[in-house]
Amino acid sequence: MESFILNQNEIKQLIDFFWLNEDQHHHTNGMQKLFVSPNWDQGLKDILGKYVSKKPIGDNFYRHVNPYLPHSDFHNQESYNVVIPLEVTHEQKFIVFDQKMISEGRTWTGNYDFKFESNSSISEPFYKCGIVEGLTNREIDQDLYKHIPHFDKDFYFGMSGTVYDWVPGHTIVFDSRHIHMTGKMSAEKYKLGLTLRIPKD
Repeated sequence: MESFILNQNEIKQLIDFFWLNEDQHHHTNGMQKLFVSPNWDQGLKDILGKYVSKKPIGDNFYRHVNPYLPHSDFHNQESYNVVIPLEVTHEQKFIVFDQKMISEGRTWTGNYDFKFESNSSISEPFYKCGIVEGLTNREIDQDLYKHIPHFDKDFYFGMSGTVYDWVPGHTIVFDSRHIHMTGKMSAEKYKLGLTLRIPKD
């Protein structure tokens, strides 16, 4: 699936959809979320249907001020993640690692005590856990690590990846098995986005 770019009106419509459904928001681990139904709300289909031909499995709008941990969303049904940046108050990065899961999605928490709705947590570094493929057997490049907010450099031994600018309307599309995370965030700043998980053929 190819990435696409939304126009300003489409971005505004999605932001409005998020806030018009505020009564359905829920808060988890510092995120303000709105669940996206697998059945496509008609309003979302009207905006995104011309770009996304397959009905998504679902996922969330999310607004947060703290950078989200490294994780994979893969649960044996997904093919691609479509990440749609909608709003940002400062320069923001999004990181997609080259490495993939060889099991269902997990979230790396280190010593943090977090519980998640879908993923199990894992505290071991990537190179020790036995569920990551494509490790480089080298330390992470400093040009990548400088954007990473969580854990020391040794935790990311064997990891490589791509740093994307979080630009409203400019989608980021990648294999759902790829590990990904939020880049560093400035205090009291926020970002708003929408992720859709696209099913396999």
